[in-house]
Order: sequence, then C-alpha cells, then structure tokens
Amino acid sequence: GQAIGGPILFSRNGAYRAVGFGAGAGVQFNSHESCVYDAAGNVYIGQAGFNAQATDEQVPVLKFNPSGTLLDTFVLPTGTRGTDWIELSANQCTLYYTSEDTTVRRYNVCTRSALPDFATGLTAPYCYALRLRPNGELMVACQEAVHRLSAQGANLRTYTRQSIGETDAAGLFALNLDPDGTSFWTAGLNSGSVFRVDIASGAVLASFNSGAGGVGGLAVYDELGETDVLLADGFDAIFVGTGAPKGKELKLPGRYDDAARVHIGIDWLESVAFEHIKSIGEKVLIIGVGNTAMDCCRTSL
Repeated sequence: GQAIGGPILFSRNGAYRAVGFGAGAGVQFNSHESCVYDAAGNVYIGQAGFNAQATDEQVPVLKFNPSGTLLDTFVLPTGTRGTDWIELSANQCTLYYTSEDTTVRRYNVCTRSALPDFATGLTAPYCYALRLRPNGELMVACQEAVHRLSAQGANLRTYTRQSIGETDAAGLFALNLDPDGTSFWTAGLNSGSVFRVDIASGAVLASFNSGAGGVGGLAVYDELGETDVLLADGFDAIFVGTGAPKGKELKLPGRYDDAARVHIGIDWLESVAFEHIKSIGEKVLIIGVGNTAMDCCRTSL
C-alpha cells in the first residue's frame, strides 16, 4: 500500500502490520507506485515521481529486505513517469517496468545494466500495471487496452477498453493474473469497475464495481474470500478506507467568477497527475489544513 511516509505492510492474511515500511534514515520515497517480491522475500519498489519532471535519479527502484532495511538502489532509464509499475522475471534478474508511456522496458538488476526495450508502440497514451505469466508472456494494462505480449515482446492480443466494458474515459489502470492461469483481472482508474477476462477468448467472465474512488491496484489471493483467512490474525472486523473521492465545495463570494483559476484540491491534483494541467501561476492561495492542502502546496511548487 502507499502512504506519505512509505509503503504500508500487511500480513499474508490481510492484516495491517506497519506503516512507513522502509522509511528509515536516508530513504526518500517519490510517489512509490508498485512493488514485487523476489524468491528470497526481498521487495523491490517502483516509483512514479510526483510529476513528469522527475529525473531518473529521483525515481530509482528501491530494494528492501523483509524487515524494511534498504539493500540497494537501482537508477533505471525511464520515460514519462519513472519506474512506475515493475515486475520481476523468474530468473530473479530481469526487471520489467512501465513509465506511463507506450513502452515496456527491461533492466538487469544482477548486472546493473539496461536491456533493450521489451515492447514499444503499445496503445496510447499511457500503459501502467504489468504481470508476467508462467509461460513467459506478459500482460500489461494501458489506458485504452490490455495487451498480451509474447515472451519475445510481440503483441499476441489486444483487449480494448470497450470490449472489456470500461466506459469511463480515464480508462484501465490496474491488472493482475487470476490463480486459475487462464484469466486476468483489470480495473478502471476512476470508475471503480473491476473485470475478470478470459485470456484466450477475451470474454468478460465477471465484473463488479468497487465503489467511489477508483481502483489504483489489484491483488488477487485465491483464499481471500474465506472468513478464516481474512480474520486469521485475530481481528473481528475489516474496514476498507479508499480516501475522499470528492473535495469539499466552499460557496464563497466570487467562487465562480473566475472558475478557470479556482479549483477543488482533489480535482486539481488529479488534473496535474494526468497532465491536463501543466502550469500554474507564481502566486497560489490554498484554503485548507489537511493532507490534500499539503499535497496541493507541494505540487504547486
């Protein structure tokens, strides 16, 4: 999970264990977006950067041991948004990653060297989550489509947003593989719609809406639906908090007189994140005292 002070650590049964995992001395996170474990239980964390101006050095892949001690830092060649989503191959060396453009890149963490791009020219404008299949194929979710790529990077099938059933223009974002080995899950960034899709036919096998706030990631655990697993850590109930999907409107005099320059904080942060807004004036007034206000303050600098 993502938090301002660092990732949130959960047990294998879904119980909250710690906030600020890896946030020790000298460790700074820059919009950490994804993580993947190696065979030894160490975790790699990818970072998108708080804006598209982040340099490669500002968005490295960080490697931690199971206790949260930083083991290594890898500076990778990136595109628009850093080491956004990452996946580790079975050889424990090849790291696949996206950077919110239309390319899947690769890096060898064993030799500390960049590898040739795995796939280019995927469906524009942005590609996000990716997962490797046991047969070496790779599934990657782009805003307008999910791609099934061969072990050599060739496009085997394109599952368009429309064929999956996502109607929201913000498109698809999250992706994960189902344990059955024959289907995958994907979800809308803003809509909250979640879909299970058959890999061979493209048929939608199941779907549901997770509610307001959208879906920033999907974790699939084949035992998660069993009560004894969900509550195995001794909790009596489970609370799911997705954050505020909408900002609070202030009906102040003049609020709508210059609407192009007066924004609701959460809406403005979303527009900046997706680069609908790329500049702001030198003088900025922020009304608020919470986390959103602080995020707006930092982002406006």
